[in-house]
Amino acid sequence: MGHQGGFLTQNLDSLALGSETLTPTFDEDVTEYTANITDASTSVTAAAETTGATLEVFLNGTSKGTGTTTVTKSITWTSNTDTLEIKVTWRGSSKTYKVTVTHNA
Repeated sequence: MGHQGGFLTQNLDSLALGSETLTPTFDEDVTEYTANITDASTSVTAAAETTGATLEVFLNGTSKGTGTTTVTKSITWTSNTDTLEIKVTWRGSSKTYKVTVTHNA
């Protein structure tokens, strides 16, 4: 991964939901994922490809916090199926990554 041709982007460099597996495997160019979660809460960590980019984490459309370059938030799942989004903003442009999370207690 990294900067494509040296250009700074709104891409994520990494995205993790604790030790859970994303499907498909994370790729900066893929913006939609699924995950099956067994725990009631999970630590979500995302890192932007571009230093200084702003990241914002949303659960079912509600902001759960922001960070610059990296962000880690503890997310408590609210239903059997939740939508987690990470919005990366750099120089006025943004890109959103979406994870549809199925909670299997």
